[in-house]
Amino acid sequence: MIFSFSAFIVLFSASGYSRRPVSLLRNVGWVLAFFVLQANAGYAQPTEAARLEARLLRPLTPSSRLQVLDSLCAAWEPYDINRAIHYGQRGLRLARQLAQPAAEVRALNRLGRCYVAVADYLTARQLYDQALYLAREAKNPDGIASTYSHLGALHYYRNDTISAWRNFRRALQLLPEPGVQPRTRVQVLSNSSDLLFETHQPDRARQLGEQAVQLAKPLHDMEPAIKYHLNLGLLAVEQQQPGTALQELSASIALAHQYQRPGHEAAGLLELSSLHFQQSSLRQALTEAQRALRLAQSRHDRERVLSAYDLLAEIYAAQGQYATAYQWRMLYQDLNDSLNERRQLTTLAAWESRYTLRDNEQQIQQLTQHTRHQTTRNQLLLLFLGVLTLALLGAGLLYWQLRRSRQALVRNHLALREANLQVARLAAAKDRLYTIVAHDLRGPVTAFAGVAELIEFYHRENNQEGLRSLPALVRQSAGGLNHLLDNLLHWAVMQSGELQPQLEPLEAGELLQECAAIYATLAHARHLTLTVEPLPAHLYTHADRNMLRTILRNLTGNALKFTPAGGSVTLSARPEADRVIFQVHDTGTGMTATQVEQILTPSSLPQPPAADRTGTGLGLALCRAFITRLRGTLRLVSVPGTGTTVQVRLPAA
Repeated sequence: MIFSFSAFIVLFSASGYSRRPVSLLRNVGWVLAFFVLQANAGYAQPTEAARLEARLLRPLTPSSRLQVLDSLCAAWEPYDINRAIHYGQRGLRLARQLAQPAAEVRALNRLGRCYVAVADYLTARQLYDQALYLAREAKNPDGIASTYSHLGALHYYRNDTISAWRNFRRALQLLPEPGVQPRTRVQVLSNSSDLLFETHQPDRARQLGEQAVQLAKPLHDMEPAIKYHLNLGLLAVEQQQPGTALQELSASIALAHQYQRPGHEAAGLLELSSLHFQQSSLRQALTEAQRALRLAQSRHDRERVLSAYDLLAEIYAAQGQYATAYQWRMLYQDLNDSLNERRQLTTLAAWESRYTLRDNEQQIQQLTQHTRHQTTRNQLLLLFLGVLTLALLGAGLLYWQLRRSRQALVRNHLALREANLQVARLAAAKDRLYTIVAHDLRGPVTAFAGVAELIEFYHRENNQEGLRSLPALVRQSAGGLNHLLDNLLHWAVMQSGELQPQLEPLEAGELLQECAAIYATLAHARHLTLTVEPLPAHLYTHADRNMLRTILRNLTGNALKFTPAGGSVTLSARPEADRVIFQVHDTGTGMTATQVEQILTPSSLPQPPAADRTGTGLGLALCRAFITRLRGTLRLVSVPGTGTTVQVRLPAA
């Protein structure tokens, strides 16, 4: 079991300096982060993983292939968690096909650990529950002990130390059982030691930690030693023994680097940077924090990335570099909001599934009781009619009544089901739209708040040049807010079916020049080059003026948003057969093929924003809808790191 409890204790005091507002835009912070990370070396692809992948291409028996997939999942976990999950899922499928319970338990635990690393605790808990059930059914003490250890780690990550220790204690009780493997013993002892260190029981923690280190040596497993030195360093920090803390933390970092354990190395670097920060060794603290951030991002470890952002903000503030500190603080806030939203969505999904199941069970029970009552009533009615009327007339009348009732019931049931589906769709659309508005409005509102702080700061500093620069910032923020509101209004009107295109001949050059003029100020503020290529004379398209304006503004705005400083955005148009092709080309960050496919996939409403994006996709969704109504097509070509080209083909006039 690989996890570190110390990554969650990076809490620093913010009272050592006064935060001042800065006039830098948020995207400057992303550029700064990129250059800082490029200055630090990372880990290359492990040779063991490359060897195993090459072996996987050769003919293997099913058992050998299962062993290689399990080893690949373990080998890739410290470096590329998505790749580790891929191999873990393949191994789990193969173990189930081979009907090997012990191998399936190992695959479930291995895959669950990967999902814990990406903070998907709901999926991890489901996998662990399956593993525990299988291990108990097979009477496998090694699988039971290992699963209890994984469950203990999961509870600790969710800040439930009581449940964590309960599971660790169950695992410790199983260690004397025959059949428990040495690696499982090392895992249980090491994880229990970590928790005892965190809950301030150092004597018992040292005892278990030393046992884990001794058992791990014959297995050539250095992770217990790495974590043990880290815990001793944290204990020394709490006991105000900086010399001992520096020695133990350095030993942990050196071992983690030597044996290529970037997750543990990042945790140790964060603690060491915090120690140097407290000792006012700011240059050393900055170097270590940057290394920790590079390692955490290489593993997609968002919790440690969040801690590194917080620490870098504190260090730059202590150095008096408030502009840089502000950018790191904004990165911290964005990532923290994303993590909180992800945890909330996971919890809501779990409760929704539980309540839906209970509601379905209750409805089935009610329908069963209703059916029984209806059957009894029909029997009594048949008996009563048979006594009072002729058998033939009574039977015919009863048949006619039952048939009409059943048809009415079927019609009512279909109508009710359709109404429920419509209500569910409307509720889902409303919730997604609320999420979009809340997310996209936060950026412009935050920008206005920052301008207000800048006014107060420049006024206090009597900075006339800064005050003169504020109107441009206000116009830029107001323009962004106005553009967002236009998109939302167009979307709402289009969904109501009231927006119909008014087609007319439009000159392409006039529209492109108008769009370039609107974004000229924004391009200048972001140090970008916005140009319109020369167009053929008398190039007209048959379209709605307002819809086409909205399409060009959204595409140009997106190009400017995702193009770094120094880049360029080019607008052009050309004839082709009976079509006019409008093109927006940028030299920005580009997109992967998966992202391009998601953007071009039509949907009734864009999805809520992902954790690594700054927009919701409402503008592109609106463009797709308008282009469809104008009988046109959208084509997008993008290469990561090179740029993006968007083409809109509309009928020529």
